[in-house]
Amino acid sequence: MTRRAKVEKTIFEVREYNNTTKTYQYKETITAYTADEAKEIFIKKNKWKSKKDITLFVRLPNCK
Repeated sequence: MTRRAKVEKTIFEVREYNNTTKTYQYKETITAYTADEAKEIFIKKNKWKSKKDITLFVRLPNCK
């Protein structure tokens, strides 16, 4: 019998990156299993649409 590791949700920061100004704008924290899932949740929850020169960026938060 194979045991599976218990996978827990993680907190991710969602930010918009402006390719013109090279700056990030914090949007929200999302709890999810993966960064891709967090991005999908954010897009659906906020009805986010892509914009010229703006990239949606999801990452683990900084430790403080």
